[in-house]
Amino acid sequence: KECLELNRRFITFHTKKRPYVLLKFAQTANHFIAPLPTEDKKISNDISDILVHKWRSEESAIMIGTGTAESDNPLLTVRKWKGKNPVRVVIDKRLRLPKNLNLFDNSSPTIIFNEIKNGIEKNIEYVQIDFNDNVPARILSCLYERKILSVMVEGGRNLLKQFIEQKLWDEARIITSDKLFP
Repeated sequence: KECLELNRRFITFHTKKRPYVLLKFAQTANHFIAPLPTEDKKISNDISDILVHKWRSEESAIMIGTGTAESDNPLLTVRKWKGKNPVRVVIDKRLRLPKNLNLFDNSSPTIIFNEIKNGIEKNIEYVQIDFNDNVPARILSCLYERKILSVMVEGGRNLLKQFIEQKLWDEARIITSDKLFP
């Protein structure tokens, strides 16, 4: 049992032919995972941020959707923990994300899944996929082909929901804050 737990990423990768999928999100005490536009965006705190950066350092890749990229402008790195940055994976169906976002800073390898183009520009790889065909499974297949052993899905809500509904996840890490959103 301990051996299976210790090697769960490796075993999942080779038996299921996809990366080990870890879902991560923060929620308020009343179970909101995204604030209203008028609310303070921060649900977690400095201590949980350090823990999340540690978790990121333990995974091969980290994934977000277009909405999270736009609203949070994350770096998706391990700045608050010593370790290697995961490959950043972003879903941007129509390539509408502005190039001034942190995700385009070329500081870490980044894969942008979209329906428009394939190609590589510096440290960013554009991968064209069919968005009419089970997007999470298609992305996991592409990540498997690139030998990415694990991926932490950090959001947003719609992306997390797709992975849950399609039963394409192996572990969930939920940070619960004492904050309340209306």
